[in-house]
Amino acid sequence: MKISPPSLTDASTGVDATSTGGSAARGVPAAADTTPTSTNIELSAASRGLQSSAADSGLDVARVGQIQQAISEGRFKIDTGVVADKLIASVRELLARP
Repeated sequence: MKISPPSLTDASTGVDATSTGGSAARGVPAAADTTPTSTNIELSAASRGLQSSAADSGLDVARVGQIQQAISEGRFKIDTGVVADKLIASVRELLARP
């Protein structure tokens, strides 16, 4: 007994894609319409709030740039003792919370 695949009819043209030997007959979906369209995106209030808080965070962009440059040039030194001390202090603070 031979079982044929279900009919894949293109809704816009009414043509049975399985009978034309097209990509849909092989189980591959037809290409979507690639006509450029304009899209308007509206941010939610929460997203706008996050953006404004990031701008007001007091981040020193110049200092970040200096650190990035030092890292890329191999001049940035990490004091592992300071990192370890701050990590331990952070863990102690988290463990002390009720």
